[in-house]
Formats: sequence, C-alpha cells, structure tokens
Amino acid sequence: MSRRHFGLLRSITWLIAALATYASAAGLLVHPLYGDMALGPAMRGQDLLTLLVSPLLVFVSLQRAHAPVRASLRLGLLGYLLYTYTGAAFAYPFNALFLVYIALFSLCATALWLELRQLDLPELSQQLGARAPRRAAVFLLFVACVLAVSELSQVVSAHVRGDVPVLIARSQGAGNFVYVLDLGVVMPLSVLAAVLLLRAAPLGDVLGACLLVKSATMGMALVFMGWFSARAGLPEAPGLSYAYALIAVLGVAMSGFLLWPRRAGDMPCVSH
Repeated sequence: MSRRHFGLLRSITWLIAALATYASAAGLLVHPLYGDMALGPAMRGQDLLTLLVSPLLVFVSLQRAHAPVRASLRLGLLGYLLYTYTGAAFAYPFNALFLVYIALFSLCATALWLELRQLDLPELSQQLGARAPRRAAVFLLFVACVLAVSELSQVVSAHVRGDVPVLIARSQGAGNFVYVLDLGVVMPLSVLAAVLLLRAAPLGDVLGACLLVKSATMGMALVFMGWFSARAGLPEAPGLSYAYALIAVLGVAMSGFLLWPRRAGDMPCVSH
C-alpha cells in the first residue's frame, strides 16, 4: 500500500474508532437512547464489545509491519463495525445518534473498499504460509450451521404458526436486519470461505482470516448481549448461549494463531 493510501485509510479508521467509541459509550450510559425496546439491554451489550474493539482498530491501523496479515485483522474488525452500524442505521429507533450511525455505515464501507483495493492476495497467502487457516474451514461451516439452525428455524416456525419470529416481535420489526445480514451475507460467505480454504485458494486465505476475526468479535458481542439481556430478565435459550460462547472462544483462538507475527522458522506446520 502506498504511503498516501495508507495515510488516508488510517485517517478514516481513526475517525471510525472515534465515532464508534462515542456512539457505544452513549448507548451504555444514556439509557433513554434506545427507548423502551425489549432489545435495549442486548444493544447495550453490543455497545460494550464495540467500546473494546475501537481502540484495537486504532492500534492495528498504526502497524505497517506484516502489512498484509494486519490488513486481514483490519478487514475483520471493519466488517464487524460495518455489520453493527448497518443495523444501527437501518433498524435502531430514531435517536440523537442517527447521523452518527449513517456516518459510521458510510465510513466503514469506504474503509473496507480502500483496504480491499490495496490488498495483495498472493503476498498475503505467502505470508500466512503454513498458518493459512485450512482447518478453520470446519469452524466456518460450524458458524454457518449455527446461523442456519438458529435463525432459519425461527423464520420457518413463524411461517408455520402464521406470526413473526420472537426477535422481530420484541424489536417491533427492527430485528429484520439480523436475519438479512446473517442469512444473506455472513452465512453464505462462511460457506464460500470454507470451500475456498479446502481448495487452498488465496482468496480463501483472505476471506477465511477476515471471517475468523468477524466471528470472534460477533461471538463476543452475542455473549455480552446475552449477559445484558439475562440481567434484564430476558434470558436466551441455553443451547444458543453455549454456541455463541464457543464461536467467540474458537474465533479468538484461531484469529490469534493466524495473525500473531512469527519468525519464519517458527511457522507451525498445518496440514493442507
């Protein structure tokens, strides 16, 4: 990446981190912000995770060493924030932060485009080397299965009953975006990444690395959301809570294994 493009991307990333910190802190501290929505506690749980992700994004944006590998981490973190603020911009109840949500949605999409535009797939694949996440294909298929079982079952059951899923009912329609993004974007991308990883395609290395980070952050967000909801007297099904916790733990472990810098001689051997 040229110094000019790196500087532009870093400036946008810092602005994203600043706005996300402001928005998530306001969500946690200003309780009337989400009105009387039943999903308010869960939204504050996600705000807590976003508050932790923002400084990590700033730290990663400062790193020029191992640039292609760090780009995967930035892509994963930006993917999490784009997911979060797409939902906020389109589905959260209108509040004082509406324009901030729109700005974050636009800035995250722009930063992702700039990052992808400069990404060198062969170089990234070469840097990952033996760490390329072939075995992560199984994990990504597990993530896709959890989404399919948990969310498709809700939608199909609602059709059979002739009503709407509980998430949509609780959120007064705002929960639609969860099904759209999970079933329409995250699930198919996870399956695609798994297939490409098993074929040892360079694009699979990139997509797999990004989705590992996305799974780690989203898994932790779901754990926090469940915790906040349980404290408010709205517990989730235990099975889903365990699945989300497993996604978070495995996502963090695999992301760390993949993206932590190592000397060339220390590369672990992973079977392809």
